[in-house]
Amino acid sequence: MDHPSWVLEALREKPLLIFIHSSNCKPCLTQIPRISSAVKKFSSDISYYDILAEESTYEKANQTLDYYGPFGGEQKYVPTTIFITLAEGRDGATDVAWHSQIDVMSQDEIESYIKDSIYYHKQSIDEWS
Repeated sequence: MDHPSWVLEALREKPLLIFIHSSNCKPCLTQIPRISSAVKKFSSDISYYDILAEESTYEKANQTLDYYGPFGGEQKYVPTTIFITLAEGRDGATDVAWHSQIDVMSQDEIESYIKDSIYYHKQSIDEWS
């Protein structure tokens, strides 16, 4: 898979948290403060991308869901929260790994995925080419 260049560039430093949402969706409004709290807590260890699935950033949201949506771009929902890191694959090589989830997540779920992303990134960055 050819990952977007902005994702690969960000992964050189730290794992990514991407939040795709809209301004008028009730589940999005529930998720926003949880994401904000987690980003504040882990700001030195993750890169954060907030992508509004509207107007000028709609296309970026759509393309990001094509790559990292839980349904491979076939179905797209907001909110979608995406955690991208590096990890060892089945073949033993380090590669880009991600988890994406639609709808509202608990604070504990968000923070757990962030912690895992940070852990795997730290374990894998030296082996990533």
